Amino acid sequence: VAKLRQAVKSSDLDSVSEAGSEARIGLVKQVDALASLVRDKEARIHRLETKLRESEEGRTTSEIRCNNALHEIDRIKGDMQSLSHLINHSEGRMVEATSATRQISMLQSQLDEKE
Repeated sequence: VAKLRQAVKSSDLDSVSEAGSEARIGLVKQVDALASLVRDKEARIHRLETKLRESEEGRTTSEIRCNNALHEIDRIKGDMQSLSHLINHSEGRMVEATSATRQISMLQSQLDEKE
C-alpha cells in the first residue's frame, strides 16, 4: 500500500492542471481507503486467530478434565466393587456370628437348667 501511494504521488499525471491534481488526490484517497480496508481485514484476521487459539485451548482443557473425570469414575467403580465384596463377606460372617450366638445362648440356657 505504501508503494502504491508512492507510485500515485510520483505518477505522470499533470500536476500543473487542476484536473491532474484532483485525479492524483482521488487516487491517494482510494489508496488510503484501500489501506484502511487492509488494516481492518488484518485486525479481523488477528481477532479470529485469537478466538481460534482460545477455542482450541478451551477444547484441550475440556478434554483433559473429561479424561480426569473418566479416570476418577474408574477409580470409584473399583472402590465400589471392593466395598461390595467386603459387604458380601461381612454378611456371611454376620450369619455365622448370629448362628454362633444362638448356639451360645442355647448352651447357656441348658447349663442354667442343669444348675
